[in-house]
Amino acid sequence: MEDWTLRWMLGQAVSLVALALCVVAFASKRDDRLFVILVFANVAFAAQFALFQSWVAAGISALIVLRIALARRYPRNTGIMLAMLVATLAIAALTWGGPQDIPALAAGLLGTYGMFMLHGAL
Repeated sequence: MEDWTLRWMLGQAVSLVALALCVVAFASKRDDRLFVILVFANVAFAAQFALFQSWVAAGISALIVLRIALARRYPRNTGIMLAMLVATLAIAALTWGGPQDIPALAAGLLGTYGMFMLHGAL
C-alpha cells in the first residue's frame, strides 16, 4: 500500500508541474515558446499517467509530443494525420485496460484531428 501511496503522491506532484507548464504555454504570445513548453508538459503528463499506471493515457501523451511537432510542420496534411490516428489506435490496442481508457483514447483521436485540421492548429 505504501508503494501505491508514494506513486500516487508523485503522480499528483508531476500533474501540478504539467498544469503549470500548460498555463505558462497558453499565456505565451510566441508560437515557438508555446510549442516547446507543450512538449515538456506532455512529457510530464506521460510520466503522471505512468505513475498512475494508466498505460493508454501515458502512451498517447508520449505520442502527443510527436504529434505536436508533425502538426506544426505539416498542418492540414491528411496522410500524416491518418498515420498519427493509426498510431494512437495501436498504442491503445497494445495497452488497453478496459472501459476506463475510453476518455484517453477519445482525447487522443479528437486532439489529433484538431491539431492537424482545425484553423489555428499548431
